[in-house]
Amino acid sequence: MSHDLPAPLHAPHNSNAVVLLADADEPVEAQPSTPRSGRSILALLRGRYHWAVILALLFGVPAGIAGYFYVQPMYMSVGQIRINPDPRAAFEGVGDSGVPPYFDSYMDVQAARLYSEPVVSAALQSEAWQRLRPGEVTDSDIRIFTRKMDVERARRGQTIDIAYEDKDPMV
Repeated sequence: MSHDLPAPLHAPHNSNAVVLLADADEPVEAQPSTPRSGRSILALLRGRYHWAVILALLFGVPAGIAGYFYVQPMYMSVGQIRINPDPRAAFEGVGDSGVPPYFDSYMDVQAARLYSEPVVSAALQSEAWQRLRPGEVTDSDIRIFTRKMDVERARRGQTIDIAYEDKDPMV
């Protein structure tokens, strides 16, 4: 029993193509799976640059204008609280840094208190805030305020940074 197999085909030496044998007598050429380089994309655009520029302007300019008017500007107010450690207030001795023991924990507690309901409620009921947004302070106002507020503290630092973001530039 003899099998008539076609002779193997070889791709040219400078080609990246792989030649496969199909059920038919004709070889099938597979495309390489490597991503296109920048040069090959430019080669595809050769002679079509004017269309690329026209389409970029046609779609890019309206998209840029829509994005500019769609995004509402946000304004940020920032503040900083500095807590000076008083070594005399500590019952234990002062370490090498001149900071009382457990001062880092104390700073963490103070930063967390800024998010607490009594502190936020007092801020919203203050005279300065009531001039900007008069009215009764509700639980919803407190939740919205704390979502827009950001409190950060650097480790081993004596400052607490507070930021508040709002659409109103007066806030």
